[in-house]
Amino acid sequence: RIKFLLSSLNTSSTNVFATNLIFKNFKSGKNINKFDYWAEKCWSIHEELLLTVDPEIILVLGNNSFEFVGSKMTKFKEFNYFHGNYKDQFSCRHITGDIVNKKRDLIMIPHLSKLPITQNKYKPIIKWIQKYLHNEPKFQAAIG
Repeated sequence: RIKFLLSSLNTSSTNVFATNLIFKNFKSGKNINKFDYWAEKCWSIHEELLLTVDPEIILVLGNNSFEFVGSKMTKFKEFNYFHGNYKDQFSCRHITGDIVNKKRDLIMIPHLSKLPITQNKYKPIIKWIQKYLHNEPKFQAAIG
């Protein structure tokens, strides 16, 4: 699913820096107790990664990751959201602000384990993400 998403955004996994937000093994995302605690313990590494990789766009999968990374932003400039219809319920969010001393776009889509992004009915999500892409986007995908 991630390869399909990246391909749909005209990039490939070889051009994208990706990492988990939390560097601890859990049997599943549902088993992550104290999400913010573990994310905070790993945050200093992400600050260094953001300085090194210097992405313009950070794509996160899931609400918890969006809420945590968004809490690290300042100087908010823009907030947008995109919702699915009644049958295909999903929610995507976008915020622009400063994180690690640089203006960046933070985009959240549902976790790909829950969103069959390869289905045609989810193409609007890809089109929605594309409007935030810069000429040559550098992503950091933080998967929560």
